[in-house]
Amino acid sequence: MATRIDFLNNNRALYQPNHDRVLVDVPPSSCWPSTAIGMCLTGGFALAMAVEPAVLAPVVSQPGLPAPVTARKRAALGLDTADLAQVKARTRRGLCVLGLRFSADRGCPAERFQRLRRELGDGS
Repeated sequence: MATRIDFLNNNRALYQPNHDRVLVDVPPSSCWPSTAIGMCLTGGFALAMAVEPAVLAPVVSQPGLPAPVTARKRAALGLDTADLAQVKARTRRGLCVLGLRFSADRGCPAERFQRLRRELGDGS
């Protein structure tokens, strides 16, 4: 019951700000509780996996997808609206999402983390 990431066969997430989780097959809820860690290009995958109740601690580190080539994509999270709504509901029920980025990282712009704070809260 491992998570499958199909990155090589489908690169449209590089260009689409709100793709429909085509890159991540989420493990079934019967899996053991787990942590999801994504870094750089896979940084946002942990957020996509947070729709699954088995994921108790998503770590979003330098999420680089979708590629930040326009203003809209710099703030994009790479989730469709239904998945974002599920993650928001889970954070309201206590899920903590840890987000990390280097302050001068152009591949993971500040706008993306501003949106994460706006959508999920700032943890206070």
